[in-house]
Amino acid sequence: MFYEMNNAVRTRAVLQQCRAFVTRHPMESSATVLVIVSVAVGCIWAGGLFAPHTAETPELTEDQVASSVTDTFIPETAPGIDGSSPSNDVFTPLPADTIPQDQATAPEPQTTTPTPSANTPRTFTHPGVLLGNAQLDGVKAKIAAKAEPWWSAYKTVSASSKASTRYTPHPRAYVKCGHSNTINLGCTAEMDDAVAAYTQAVLWRYTGKKAYAQTSIKILNAWSRVLVDHPFDTKVYSNGVLQAAWAGQVFTRAAEIIRYSNAGWSNSDIARFEKMLNKAMLPRVIQGWKGGSANWSFSMADAMVQIGVFTNNIAVYQRGIELWRNLVPSNIYLSQYGSLPAFPPETKQFTAGRLAAYWRTNRYVDGLQAETCRDLSHMTMGLEAMVQTAETARLQGDDLYGEQQQRIIAGFEKNAGFTSATLSGTTPAGWPCPRKPSLAGVGYSMGWEIAYSHYAGRQKVSMPKTKALLDRLRKRPTLAALHMNWERLTSYNK
Repeated sequence: MFYEMNNAVRTRAVLQQCRAFVTRHPMESSATVLVIVSVAVGCIWAGGLFAPHTAETPELTEDQVASSVTDTFIPETAPGIDGSSPSNDVFTPLPADTIPQDQATAPEPQTTTPTPSANTPRTFTHPGVLLGNAQLDGVKAKIAAKAEPWWSAYKTVSASSKASTRYTPHPRAYVKCGHSNTINLGCTAEMDDAVAAYTQAVLWRYTGKKAYAQTSIKILNAWSRVLVDHPFDTKVYSNGVLQAAWAGQVFTRAAEIIRYSNAGWSNSDIARFEKMLNKAMLPRVIQGWKGGSANWSFSMADAMVQIGVFTNNIAVYQRGIELWRNLVPSNIYLSQYGSLPAFPPETKQFTAGRLAAYWRTNRYVDGLQAETCRDLSHMTMGLEAMVQTAETARLQGDDLYGEQQQRIIAGFEKNAGFTSATLSGTTPAGWPCPRKPSLAGVGYSMGWEIAYSHYAGRQKVSMPKTKALLDRLRKRPTLAALHMNWERLTSYNK
C-alpha cells in the first residue's frame, strides 16, 4: 500500500516471488490466466517502482497518499515469531559470537498481566472509541472559530475524496488479500471505504451537515449487508488477519460516532453491523497470529478493544487489553528490565538469535521498537496502534497510558529522534541497526499526535524529540491511510 521497498534486495525479492507465483500456476483456465496476467503486470510495475528511499518524501495530497497506499504495499510478514522466514526479510543476523553467552536464551517476560483496575468498566462510555464527546466538541468549537491548525486541517479533510457526499462504496463478500498485495480482491476498496466512513462521520459531528451522516451510514450499511470474511492462510491470503484488524479499527470508529450522535442510523442497521464485526472481523483478530510483526499485533489488539466497546462486550474488550499489556514490554525495549527484550506473546522458548531476527538487530537501546530496524513507517504504524488502544481505554476508565508511561515515552522519543535525523539525510546518532534507516513511504508522518496530545498536553510531560518531529511534520497537510487518519484535526495539542 504506501510503503515503498527500501532497497534493491527487496525489489529482487518481490520479483522472485512473482516469478515463482507464475511458475507454480499453469494456465489451466481463463480465470487462472487473468490472475496470472494481473500478478505479472503488478510485478513488472513493482520492479520498476520500488527503490531506495531515505530522503524526505515530497509533500503529497490526500488523494496521492491514497493512490500510493493502493499501489506500493510491502507485505506485512516480518520475521515470524513462529520461526518462519518471509521473503521480504532482508535482515542478516549479526555473527553469533557477538551475542554474549549469558544471552543464549531470552529471559521470561519481565512483566505479568496486571489485575484489571478497580474502575474497569462494567458498562461502557459512548461515544468511546478513540474519540469521545469532549474531543469532538472541542474540535467543533475550534473549527467554528477558524482557529489554527484545526481550521486548515478541516479544509484539507473536507476537500478530500473521502469527504465527498457522492462517495460510492464497493463492498464484497470475501476480502482476499495476498502477500505483497499481488492478490488484491477488495483490500484497497475496503480500507478506502472504511476511511471514507470515518471521514464522513467526523465531519458530520463537527459540522452537523446531515449529508455527511447519510454518506457514512450508506458505507457502513453497504458493507454490513455483504461482508462475510477475510480469508487467511500463510500461503495465498497471508494478509487476511491484518486486513481484518485494520477494517475492524476504522469501520468501528466511524460506527461509534454515527451511533451516538443522533445521525438517524436505524436499530436494525446497527444490529446488522454488529453482526458483521462479530462474524467477519473479530474471529480473525481474536485468534491472533504469532507469525505477524509488531504492527499486526497492536492493530489486532486495538480492533478487539474497539469492537468490545461498540458491541458492549466486556470479555472482548478485556481480551484486547490483555493482549496490549503483553505486547508493549515485548515491543519497546528498556534496558532496566534485562539485556534482551521480553519474549513476544504466545512464545515459550525464544533464543537470542530468534530475537535478533525478530528485531532485525542484536543491539538493543532504550526506546527501540521491534520494527525500527525494518523501516520507520512500519515502526510508526505499531506505535500508533498501541496508543490508539490506550486512548480508547482512557475513555473507558482504564489508564494504559499510565501503566506503560516510561516505555511508551521512551519509544516515541527515541524513534522521533531517529526519524528527524533520517529526514535530514543523516544516519541517527546511536543507530543500532545493521542497515541504514529507511522512511519507506509516508507512514512515518502520520502517527505522533495522539501520544503527544496525551503526555505533553494532558500530563505536561516533556517530549522534546517528538515535538521537534511534529513541528516539522505539521508544515505538511494532514493525511489519512489505514488506521492513521486526520490526526492533526482530531487530536492536535500544542
